[in-house]
Amino acid sequence: MVRCEDPDGAIERDVPLVTGTVYPAPVEAKVGQVAAIAPMDDIVVISDTTIDTDTGAVGGVPSPGFTNGAFEVGKFEIAAGVTLRVRGSKPLVVRAADSVKIDGTLDLSGEAGQGARGGLGGRGGRGVAGGSDGGEGGTVTTRNSTLVSETQPAAGRGQGGGQTLRNVRDGADGGGGSFGTKGEDAAWGGGAAGPTYGTDTLDPLLGGSGGGGGAASNAGTYAGGGGGGAGGGAVRIVCRGDISVGGTIDANGGNGGPSSDAGAGGGGSGGAIHLVAAGRIAISGRVTAAGGYAPGGAGRGGDGWVRLEDSVGDFRAGKIEPAHHEGTFATSVALSRWYRVTDRQGRPAAGAYFLAILSKSAVPAGTLAAVEVEGARASAQNPAQPDLATATGFGRDPNALAGAEFVRFRLTFRSDPANGARASIDEIVVPFE
Repeated sequence: MVRCEDPDGAIERDVPLVTGTVYPAPVEAKVGQVAAIAPMDDIVVISDTTIDTDTGAVGGVPSPGFTNGAFEVGKFEIAAGVTLRVRGSKPLVVRAADSVKIDGTLDLSGEAGQGARGGLGGRGGRGVAGGSDGGEGGTVTTRNSTLVSETQPAAGRGQGGGQTLRNVRDGADGGGGSFGTKGEDAAWGGGAAGPTYGTDTLDPLLGGSGGGGGAASNAGTYAGGGGGGAGGGAVRIVCRGDISVGGTIDANGGNGGPSSDAGAGGGGSGGAIHLVAAGRIAISGRVTAAGGYAPGGAGRGGDGWVRLEDSVGDFRAGKIEPAHHEGTFATSVALSRWYRVTDRQGRPAAGAYFLAILSKSAVPAGTLAAVEVEGARASAQNPAQPDLATATGFGRDPNALAGAEFVRFRLTFRSDPANGARASIDEIVVPFE
């Protein structure tokens, strides 16, 4: 039998660590392994500045810990009253060896679409950190109150980009971008919302999609359409210690741009926020990945994704908007302690050869129960403890455990949100010789 436990020795906890606002309702899970993170220079932000996911620059200065698209740091902190704005096209990935403390604002929201000016359509909002751009508003050119040319509006970018209508006489509003939830269709036969996409695991890490641009009015009253709002960006913060959010993490979709006499732009969808802590996650501020507003009859953007994982995986919400519903959190991950591999006489077994990974489980239709195993050699300094530098990483192939002297298990469960059915694992056996 295997008991899955956190560092304090129990899976459950009584202290609510989420007392701020998390929107949309997060997927919550007990954290699996957090790989070793080499301590680098700290990123401590004490005045408004930017962080660039393409160049690795913070405030225009290259970060020495930027490698393979991730910022590897010791501490990552944003002081109260300070805003760190994300730039660049790739999702923001931060890996902290020590701690993360966000008392200010981490902003990776999509830009709002521009409003139309006369016959000139509004520019679609620009996305950052994996968020996609909003669609351009349609434009009309006239001379002596006569139509000379017309530029058609564009749909929002991204997998869930809001749609638009082309070649319409009196203008039409753009549809909302979609991501975790579907955006709104525009009213009065305007552009449709895009399709939803992505999963609650946030793997791969994706940003939100843009709203559709508004169509211009090309008869009688000549007017350009509003630009669509951009989708919110994506961020993953992984920490070997604790993550504290007393301030704000915003990955909201951009608002659609207005038009006085033609179609308005649709709102961009919210982005993705993924926080992973080997210690605890405490949220007393605001974490939001909401869809952008849309004026007139244009479609509002759909919400994005929020996923929280720490060593307990039993978050309690002080305030979540919209209201929290039981059963929202369909995925959980439990991690066991390390077990020493021993023979029948209790003697340590060095260089073991593993034969299989077996489990006794109940898995109703629509649910999932998965077992993964990680191995490690004994520490040269303390043979009673594993050497984490030799850890194999979690997997299902027993051949990867060859020579391991310690093993531990990661269990992933997914319930059926439709009927609440849950999977269970009663026993895990890993034979070796």
